[in-house]
Amino acid sequence: MSEKMPEKMYDNNENCFLREFRLFFILLRVFGIEMPGHSSQTKEIMEDKKMKLIPCFHAFLRCILILILCLATINAILWLIILPRGSKEIASTFLTLSVELFYVLIFRRRQAIMRITERLRKIWNTLKPRYNVIRMEREKWMYTFYFIFIQVLFVIWSIMFSSAVHMRAENLQKFFEGLKFPSYLSFFLSWVILITELLFSFITKLIFSAFVIYYSLICRVIRLLFGHLLDVLRRPMFIQELRNLLENYEKITKSMRKVDKEFSLPAFITIITSMIGLFWGGYRLAFRQHMSNEYLISLVCSVSCYLTFQLLIMISASMANEMEKKARSSIKCLKCRVSRDLRETKFKAVCTKESSLTLWKIYVLDRSLLITSFGTLLTYGILIGTLGEEG
Repeated sequence: MSEKMPEKMYDNNENCFLREFRLFFILLRVFGIEMPGHSSQTKEIMEDKKMKLIPCFHAFLRCILILILCLATINAILWLIILPRGSKEIASTFLTLSVELFYVLIFRRRQAIMRITERLRKIWNTLKPRYNVIRMEREKWMYTFYFIFIQVLFVIWSIMFSSAVHMRAENLQKFFEGLKFPSYLSFFLSWVILITELLFSFITKLIFSAFVIYYSLICRVIRLLFGHLLDVLRRPMFIQELRNLLENYEKITKSMRKVDKEFSLPAFITIITSMIGLFWGGYRLAFRQHMSNEYLISLVCSVSCYLTFQLLIMISASMANEMEKKARSSIKCLKCRVSRDLRETKFKAVCTKESSLTLWKIYVLDRSLLITSFGTLLTYGILIGTLGEEG
């Protein structure tokens, strides 16, 4: 009876593991990104005659999303033409292009997402790390609450955005009328652009929040696997157990390097986008003298979203990197305990390779980088604010 209890606990852990990532796959399907064969249950469902319309629905969603992205690009270019000196419009255009690049990267890496998740699932199932099921359920609900929180912020932002929509519609109508467009066509195009801007903001918040949750979940799994190896290292082991430990460490580090290879650029885009959003939102909050309450609330909601994106990615990745360093340093201490043959082959191959999560292979994610990023935002904000006052 006592021997079956851990197995049940491990099965529950594995099921929780799969359920959390399955939620992410569902969110990707909302964006028209179909995950190839992410579960046998999905294949069985697709064989049902009643579910044959699902692929058509996903293709329809993808077409709608591409249309919104194209219209958002046109929208950003139009605002640059209407307000050529507006720094906000330049930043908005850059953010629009960044979001489109981000979507393309996620779409092209959909198979890599599935392979990485499946590889980590197999390692998790092999090692069966001890983990509190109640704590895992609590963390799962925290991620769910975070996702809902982001959507609530977007709803509040949308309500505040609608208060200024008439002014933006008038500017667009004047622009189109200046191009000799009929009044009804100018009215129609201006409202299409404004609705597109609203939908694009929703897509941006949704897709970034989905990726941030997935990335932080991956980092948490890697951290737990390294923590399990550290627990194993604290007890006496035989030679074969040491060999198995090195092999498991190699599997985890390979998965970690694969995660960095596939997701370092999307993580970099997320951080850059978040920092730009934080900078302009914080700058307007600090130095803009006259603003309505609606505009103030919309800025606070936008800054809160970008702040959580940056914090979740950087903190999750830095904790995973710290756990990898602890595991590697502990394994290096085993050098005198392994045989010479194992020391020259497996031990040397495993311990000489660096494994860390980075931002596009430029910066290794650690706690100091988090402080540096906020210091950079503060420095440039004060500098530009001072130059603006002098000008």
